[in-house]
Amino acid sequence: MTLRESRRSELPIIGLFHSGLYVAKLSKTAAPSLTTILMVLTLVSGATPAAVAWVGKLILDGVIEAKSSASPTPYLFIVIEAGMTGLWMLSMRASGTVRTLLGLRLSEWVRDSILRQTTKLTLAELEVPKVHDQITRLRKEASNRPVALLQRSFELVRHATSLLSYGALIIAFSGWLAVLLVIASLPTLFTEVGFAKRQFQLSLLRSKANRERNYIENVLSREDFAKEVRLYNLGDTLVSRFQRITDGLLTDERKLLQKKELTYTAASVVSTGAFFTAYVWIVSETITGSLSIGEMTIMLIAFRQSQTSVSNSAANLGTMYGDHLYVADLRSFLESVKLETHLDSTRFAATPEQQASRAPERSGIRLEGVRFRYPGSSTYALDGIDLSIPPGALVGVVGRNGSGKSTLVKLIAGFYQPTEGTIWVDDKRLDSIDRQNFLSRLAILFQDHARFKFTVADNIGFGNTSRLQDENEIWLAAKKAYASDFIERLPRKLSTRLGRSFEGGMDLSGGQWQKLALARALIRTEADYLILDEPTAALDALSEQQLLTQLQSQRNPTEKDTHSGQHAQLRNRSVLLISHRLATLQHADVVLVLDKGRLVEQGTHDQLIVRDGLYSKLFEAQASAYTGFDGHRSTFPPGLQTTRSASQTTEGT
Repeated sequence: MTLRESRRSELPIIGLFHSGLYVAKLSKTAAPSLTTILMVLTLVSGATPAAVAWVGKLILDGVIEAKSSASPTPYLFIVIEAGMTGLWMLSMRASGTVRTLLGLRLSEWVRDSILRQTTKLTLAELEVPKVHDQITRLRKEASNRPVALLQRSFELVRHATSLLSYGALIIAFSGWLAVLLVIASLPTLFTEVGFAKRQFQLSLLRSKANRERNYIENVLSREDFAKEVRLYNLGDTLVSRFQRITDGLLTDERKLLQKKELTYTAASVVSTGAFFTAYVWIVSETITGSLSIGEMTIMLIAFRQSQTSVSNSAANLGTMYGDHLYVADLRSFLESVKLETHLDSTRFAATPEQQASRAPERSGIRLEGVRFRYPGSSTYALDGIDLSIPPGALVGVVGRNGSGKSTLVKLIAGFYQPTEGTIWVDDKRLDSIDRQNFLSRLAILFQDHARFKFTVADNIGFGNTSRLQDENEIWLAAKKAYASDFIERLPRKLSTRLGRSFEGGMDLSGGQWQKLALARALIRTEADYLILDEPTAALDALSEQQLLTQLQSQRNPTEKDTHSGQHAQLRNRSVLLISHRLATLQHADVVLVLDKGRLVEQGTHDQLIVRDGLYSKLFEAQASAYTGFDGHRSTFPPGLQTTRSASQTTEGT
């Protein structure tokens, strides 16, 4: 049984108890001193009211005796009661302040822990809808649910302390009255806890609807959707969808609240009836002389305050049940992988020890019989892939949309595990080597690369956080990616904030963002493998030609670079280049052609052209865009004309 399943199989009260202890443990970790102080103040504020009531009884009885005899007026008891009342007021006031400070500490600790844990999830886990819903729920309520459970737990301790104190007074006078108090409290308790459970179950059922609603909000409010929302007049359509979802959610909420109010009213009638039954008995006992006026007063106060404490405790328990289910969810998430005390910001930068641990003779990356399908899919995205990426080689990958090119990158990077087959890195199974060490050996430009709305320096330096403060290295990477020219024109150059959602933020063109992403990959000069997924998709023709030149220099450093030692390691760097533009692959050592998840062809550019297979057809389709309808050449991109002419000559011989 998993941790989450064991939590759900517990009785509600036991589950509440476990969650209360767990959140207290988190509180003790986040702010130990504040937690201890709050516990002491809670016990004091809970026990004081009953003591004040007892002293009040002594004062009342003392006054009556003073009127009928020569007994001294109980002024001392009045002083004691005043002191106790002042202590109670101070403890309540101080408790509120400490709760607020502790809540701030705990909420930040929980949010930080959720973010740390999220970074440890694999891409496969992040793409599972249930996991996505869980993370969304946890992040949304991280600042209030754990804090609320902690504060309500302390409130419950205060009410329980008060109830025990008043209960001791009641039992001292009548045992059956204490039994009546317990029986009268049960309906309220069960009502609150039962409906809290149903409320949380309803929130789980509404996760999908809430996710859809949140996505519509993002589409309507984010700048990257704004142009097409206005162009196609999608505002009314999407707002109508949003409203339909909201109406459905409100209907479910209203039905649950109506049932709760009817049940709670019935429970309140039982509670009120019990109080007046006790009231009649206490008055009768006083009339017959079994109880004094002071005893009657304290009994009425104790019974009413006990009911109030029970009612408040039941309300707390009811609300706490929803908090408890959240905390149980949080606990299962945080304990799924043991949290690190500190998250090392340079964990993906190769350390000297990691570099020393690399095999002296690299054999590259090899895939054997690899098949892969995404979770929940019955179709293989990759099927029977056998290929190798030798050290120092430039390997091109081409194929139609949906042929599995980007999936291949994710598997090589270890973001997904093959469904079948094996991936080898330097003759070791990829799933058996240290993940962080291997990631430090990769530099990847993703097709759907991130656009970090931080500074330009951050966007480049994130590729190697050990050099995040090294402005010289950042500029060098920018120059390699041909991004330095436009960076120089920005208002604050490397310090320019990107994204118009921030004050003073600048927006960039698609090509400029792609150059920053390329620079982010190139700043990893220690990486053994450079993987570029559609690196020219957003580039103009000149930038594309510059990139091809840069790739050649990555594989063949100049003598100056080699002697400087700074780029000597690039001589054996492997490059995996995925591109729709076949002209970029003409200098590749080998080109891999994927179709419907299968490797259907491989060879050099010229070999594949002569073979007249899928690659040749794709090449001819692109070449036709640069020729007239009569088949005569117009304008060819760099390298395309020469290769095409050569292939035609070869075919004609």
